[in-house]
Amino acid sequence: TEHFSVVKDGSGGYDGSVLFRVKENGDTWLTPNAGNVGIGTTGPGNYNTNANNLVVYETGGHGGFTIATDTDKTGSIYFADGATGTSAFRGRIEYSHVNDRLGFGTAGTANQFYIDSSGNAWQADGLYFATDQVRARDGDGLKLYDDGGNGIFIEDGGNVGIGTTSPTSLLNLASSGDAVLKINADTDNLN
Repeated sequence: TEHFSVVKDGSGGYDGSVLFRVKENGDTWLTPNAGNVGIGTTGPGNYNTNANNLVVYETGGHGGFTIATDTDKTGSIYFADGATGTSAFRGRIEYSHVNDRLGFGTAGTANQFYIDSSGNAWQADGLYFATDQVRARDGDGLKLYDDGGNGIFIEDGGNVGIGTTSPTSLLNLASSGDAVLKINADTDNLN
């Protein structure tokens, strides 16, 4: 049973131009002609055909839309290629209010990459970044640490510290025990 319905009627029947309905079970849908919905524009079909099903337009100012949820919930955008199983969430963007972080996921799995409220980015175990360059964002150098806080530091200027964040030479090894540099040769000891 419909509680509310708006239909543009063309000479004795529905002509497919506009249909807005609120059903008894709470489902609401808007079916415009050609499948495009414009908010603030009468021409959503004029935009990129890969993303013009819903166009939000603001003239003379900033535009956007908001997903609002309770502070113990998550707001999400899901990308699907079906309606059941993992086809219903092949990719996603989620904001968790509880963890104060933005997550990205693909292929029906849990979020695989996160950005937290401090601007830190991290990824789930077993994933990797495929890149040919890692660059420090400022003159404070680049630090690579394991989960115990041990790591490698590349100082602005090129000095490398292992076990120290203040290398004083091109390669500086530091340890609370013996600082050992081990070099293995191949079987004929020529390399």
